Amino acid sequence: MSINLRNVSAADDEIIYSITDSAMREHVEKIFGPWIEDYQRKLIKEKIDRNTYRIIQLDGVDVGLIVVENEECCIRLSSIFLLPMAQNKGIGTQLLHELQLKASRQNLPLRVRVLACNPARFWYQREGFVTTEKTPERWFMEWKR
Repeated sequence: MSINLRNVSAADDEIIYSITDSAMREHVEKIFGPWIEDYQRKLIKEKIDRNTYRIIQLDGVDVGLIVVENEECCIRLSSIFLLPMAQNKGIGTQLLHELQLKASRQNLPLRVRVLACNPARFWYQREGFVTTEKTPERWFMEWKR
């Protein structure tokens, strides 16, 4: 199993939308109401930052999306989404462990925010993240070495 990250280009707008839709629609609808496709496409396209977005590839096939922002105060994992075919294979955990190592080497916390209804929050807890703040919509979590 070969996991790679590749840069995104304008040609990736559709795969980014598809991955985000697959990973987040159910959770977004639980908290914010119906997923309105035109609105979500516009919102997702406006958020794409070619400096922070990477497509996750498994054996050369696009299977996910990771967004990492390097800030002075922390490393922020803004998104890690995998298509169903790539879930539960250790891909997300491997990428998360690489970010934890990077954060540890830089002596910075690794921070994430998760929708409150998203079971990924339990995965982050298992990986050593603690909840630093909660709102009705989101959990803010942090990992420190």
